[in-house]
Amino acid sequence: MADQNQEGQIREKIRKRTVSKIWHCTQRNILKGCRQQLTEAERKVMSDWIMKVLPRRKMCSTKRLAKAVAGPETAADLVVYLWAHDEDEMHPRMRLQLSLLLLILLYNGLRPGEFMESVHYPDSNEGLLYGDFVLILVRNAHRDDLRWLLEVRLRNRKWRRHDEGLNEWHLLKMDSRRPHLCPVSHYIGLALADNALEGISSVSELERVRLSDTAVSTRISCKPEMERIPVIRRMTEETRRQVSADKIIRYDAFKDMLRRLGARAGYTIRLTPYQFRRGHANILDSAVTPAERRQRMGHVDDTALNAYISQISGVDTQAIIHGEAQEQDLFHKARSISSWQDFGSSSSSTWQAGLERKVKPRRDALKQFREESASRQTHTIIPLDDVNEEGLPPGSDGLIVPFERPAPSVYMRAILEAESDRKQIVGFMDAQPSSLEARISPFVSLSSTFHNETYYPRTRPDRNGGCPHCMYKGPPSSKPKSSAVTAFKLHLLQCRLKADAKLLDSSTNNVGQPQRCAWQCCGYLFTFQKGPEHKKFDMDHLKRHIQRACSQADGRMACLWTDCKESVPDKSRLESHLAEVHCGTSREHTAKIEYCFQHREYYSSKAAWSAHCTQHLKDMGDKDLFCGIFTRREIVICAGICIFCIGDQSLSATQRFRQFSAWDDLKLHVEQHMQNFASRICPHPRCTTNLSTKGDAQDHFWNVHGMRASKTQLNK
Repeated sequence: MADQNQEGQIREKIRKRTVSKIWHCTQRNILKGCRQQLTEAERKVMSDWIMKVLPRRKMCSTKRLAKAVAGPETAADLVVYLWAHDEDEMHPRMRLQLSLLLLILLYNGLRPGEFMESVHYPDSNEGLLYGDFVLILVRNAHRDDLRWLLEVRLRNRKWRRHDEGLNEWHLLKMDSRRPHLCPVSHYIGLALADNALEGISSVSELERVRLSDTAVSTRISCKPEMERIPVIRRMTEETRRQVSADKIIRYDAFKDMLRRLGARAGYTIRLTPYQFRRGHANILDSAVTPAERRQRMGHVDDTALNAYISQISGVDTQAIIHGEAQEQDLFHKARSISSWQDFGSSSSSTWQAGLERKVKPRRDALKQFREESASRQTHTIIPLDDVNEEGLPPGSDGLIVPFERPAPSVYMRAILEAESDRKQIVGFMDAQPSSLEARISPFVSLSSTFHNETYYPRTRPDRNGGCPHCMYKGPPSSKPKSSAVTAFKLHLLQCRLKADAKLLDSSTNNVGQPQRCAWQCCGYLFTFQKGPEHKKFDMDHLKRHIQRACSQADGRMACLWTDCKESVPDKSRLESHLAEVHCGTSREHTAKIEYCFQHREYYSSKAAWSAHCTQHLKDMGDKDLFCGIFTRREIVICAGICIFCIGDQSLSATQRFRQFSAWDDLKLHVEQHMQNFASRICPHPRCTTNLSTKGDAQDHFWNVHGMRASKTQLNK
């Protein structure tokens, strides 16, 4: 029989609790359909048969589903991961809304149906609306300062829905030290973007709000026309690029978003909203009175708390017997979901088992998502050296995540460069912003409901949607394919590079001034006439510098040209470098502009581009193993790098850091290397994996470095 607590899972025996639920539903149906109520004796006979006879005859299962508990450290970790480490593409407002939903679970411990559309009330559009929020500026009695509070009205609590007399209010305060964990900052950003506040349209206006000498507080509510508009809304089903203007997010969508986020963050157990409610109840149980806990959790009596307590006992009896202080933080971690973390992979046996219960199309889609996420996974556990006995950093306030994630990879750093507002929020984790405007502005920018088009710097189509430099027409405006939009934006970038190069070459020729040698500030005046004899004369001068150059301690030769950091293996490579990069004195050479996809910057000289590539190679860390192409919103923000070229020390920095913006070009280039690949060690300079066959190399290049290559070319 199907177990109703699992999604389509068939068990050998039905659970006792499931039979009990079916019996209670049957009683309600009898009362509703037949207008009859069973007697007390009849109900007792049936209950005894279910609770005693069936288990004794082994006709049902007495097993109990383990109820995981997600403590505050888990919610805080997910918020930090969502902003600073999540490489999955998401609408900016949906990321902000997901962060706010996690904070609501963290600080309020609500049931999902109390703040979003429940499956029991489909199409009701009920949840937290703008009319349920009131901003309060209050004078702090203990200090001579003003504090912002957020009053939240709960209209849809269990057993109290549709009864305004039983409404409940929660208060949240603005946290200036941790804006990324502050629900008030999230709400203000959403409200200002929706123009929902009465008399306030910008952060600067909110910052100018003051209290009179006699007033204790002032309140800012929403506009009358915004009272029925949900704060947290879902994506439109038509375009999937725009957030709905008036439709609230559904529980099923939030549950799926939370489950996927947990898998990407390295949790090997499936995350559900109710796990955070249990964690919230456990925290309240030791901090407030039973009456306050019942009121906060919306419970009728104290018996409901038994379902929220973990089945794993958290009592340190060894410490009690020996007269020592209990290691409560250690036991709390073992009881909570934070112990189910594995950052070596984004997938796990539990996650995979859950997917096997889905229908095949959905299972295949989630399997592809999991594989793509695992191929880019760069997170591993890093042990903390400076921790106290409880496993927390010194000075921890209890909400700090009890582990440290590694620094963002080059892949993640490229994402943050493209998403500047998100980068500011990540910066809040290290430095406290000084003003209210600095704390709120990035949240306002991310709250736009429409996903604006993103282009490369200084590249925009003309008014007809085509290329302003040539006759190339852009993709159709109505539902264009993502690949076509990506190709068109790359075309705009290439035309911009060519136009800038022609302009630079033209302006240089018009000036007509010769170049001076910048080798250790030599100052020699090069010739600028056309012809190979002048080029040879310039190189003869540079060869004299090369002959007198000394090698470094590692045997390599350093280019001493001003602002050049290139290092080459020998003098012959140094001569080639000088001829290619610095000896651009004859006017027969055309200027070339380079563009760095990761830093979104243009470079107009060969020397500057060479120095930039050299710096890229120096900054490469042990976790920067991703070499594939990464696109975000139809633009390349992390270009592909050949895994063979980047590990070839005999090449120049510009050759090693050659960028590929199209997968076809990168695949063709890598396959040419693979035909002559004989080494059994990964060619990447930061990877030492042993590769037994070319097939293993292909799998390793894709799973670890994100490189694609045709299997037919590898002779597996």
